[in-house]
This record gives sequence, C-alpha cells and structure tokens, in this order.
Amino acid sequence: KEVLCVLTNMNQQLGYAIGNGLEVLECIDFLNGNGPKDLSALVFFLAVSMVSIGKNITIDEAKKLVNEKLENGEALNKFKEMVNYQGGNIDKLVAPNNSISIKARETGFIRNIDTEKIGRLVKELGAGRSDVDDMIDFNVGVIIKRKEGEYITENEEIMKVYVGEKDIHINDFLNCV
Repeated sequence: KEVLCVLTNMNQQLGYAIGNGLEVLECIDFLNGNGPKDLSALVFFLAVSMVSIGKNITIDEAKKLVNEKLENGEALNKFKEMVNYQGGNIDKLVAPNNSISIKARETGFIRNIDTEKIGRLVKELGAGRSDVDDMIDFNVGVIIKRKEGEYITENEEIMKVYVGEKDIHINDFLNCV
C-alpha cells in the first residue's frame, strides 16, 4: 500500500471556525470556492494526493480532476449526498445568532493563540462530550478572526463566540490570545 503522511501545524486553528456547525459551514464555503486560504490549501492537497494514489494518476492529472469537481459543484453535491445518507440536511444549517463579540485589548501583533484552551472552552459551551451520553450543541463555537503573526488594533473584533444558552467569561477567551 502506498502511504502518504502529512504533518500540519497544530499550534493554531485550521481555518477560522471552531465548533461543529460552524466548521461544517466553513467546509461548505471551501466547496463553494470561498474557504480560508490555509484550510483550502490543505484540503486541496489532501484531495489531490488521495485522487492521485487512488486512481494511480499523476499529481497534475489529479489536480485537474479535483479542480473540475470543485468548479462544477460535484464535490459539494457529493458532500450533501453523504450528509443526507446519514440523516442530515446541510441546507437547513445556518450560523447561530446568539453571539458575543470579543475585542482586542490593545494594538499589536498576535504572538500566540492558545487553541487547546479555546477548544476546552468551546467544549464547555456544549460542542463536545465528557461522557458518551452527553448531547452536543451543534450551534456553539468560535470564529477566530485572526491568526498568529497578524496585526490587530485595539477594540477590533478578534473572535466571535456563539454561546447558545451558556454564559461565558469574556476574559477566559481574551486570555487565550
């Protein structure tokens, strides 16, 4: 078997969304040609690699095929088909409206984003399980507006937290950046 190993940076989020429904919406954006650059680049690379290996064709042939499927909408339609087959319906998926804007405390460059801590905070909102029987709230999560190394000004929105029915402490999220 031919195997491909891809190492990626886990020190910051891929794309901007954290949380079940928000991540699916971001993936749909990619399938529509509008996804975040880092997410789009990695997903495209993985798709091309899998198609090249699976069909035993060159990387260039695989790139052409993947681009074709993205541009003509077949990739999005296949995704919808898979979701429907599992009882889901992405056409009804919308971003939640109960959100809190988190703004930068000062002007400067973002040195670090503690994505592990943000992930734990999002889990506390209901996006993850502690026990197998826990229910998942698909509408909670975070959209992080910036990446490490980017410039931000004081009071500029750095993230939007979709809280569902939970209360949050803004400083818990601010302290992650």
